[in-house]
Amino acid sequence: MGRFRFVLPEIATGVEFEDIVDDLDYVCAQVALPALTQAGSDVSQLVISVSASEVPFGEPTEIVQYFQPFHREGDACIWEEF
Repeated sequence: MGRFRFVLPEIATGVEFEDIVDDLDYVCAQVALPALTQAGSDVSQLVISVSASEVPFGEPTEIVQYFQPFHREGDACIWEEF
């Protein structure tokens, strides 16, 4: 599984998940997939996450975070439900 983590301070000020859905799609298609391709990775599942500030991986926190899983089909990111 590929994990791509980003910091987006604006989500701490009331930005909702629905407000960034298009951004998550864009990041998957334009950042994550090219990075996987360049690395020669055959990862088929990936998660894009954004948080209001840096968070140690796997640590419980009150910091606002959003996660979205995708699977890779060729050069496309396909939205997955949790």
